[in-house]
Amino acid sequence: MVSPILAIDPIIDMPRTMINVTGSLTNALVVDKMMGNLNLDDYNDMSLNTLDSKANKESAEK
Repeated sequence: MVSPILAIDPIIDMPRTMINVTGSLTNALVVDKMMGNLNLDDYNDMSLNTLDSKANKESAEK
């Protein structure tokens, strides 16, 4: 009886993990928006893929 459960559990666990990660990301965005810390220009800027490129962009602007 244990073998079928072990075979099915990873299949069930993947969507559950996806829902948890999506919920955590959504929660972080809502809290940032409510606190006024969300910079929509940076959020929508696809060229800022890493923190390193953001630091380079800020130093170039100075």
